[in-house]
Amino acid sequence: MYFIGSFFVIKTIITLKGGESMAGVLVTNSRLQLTFENGVNEKGDVVFKSKAFNQVKTTASNDGLYAVANALAPLQQLPLHAIERQDTMLLTEM
Repeated sequence: MYFIGSFFVIKTIITLKGGESMAGVLVTNSRLQLTFENGVNEKGDVVFKSKAFNQVKTTASNDGLYAVANALAPLQQLPLHAIERQDTMLLTEM
């Protein structure tokens, strides 16, 4: 983990089978997406609606995001179906 200004950056290294470092991964953006059940269509399939929260701290833990999503769910009008974390990563040469 590297400290840049007031942000923490998580850096992961991808390695080859021989143990040789190939590329690094830098998480540049995180987003939390909640998917809700919004009824059914004429075929009887469940229809979904999503709400996204952008600019989530890249250092936020999965447990923390899960807790936030579950705290927000009762405040919504639709039942929660899924919680997703979407990270954008930059591959860098090591």
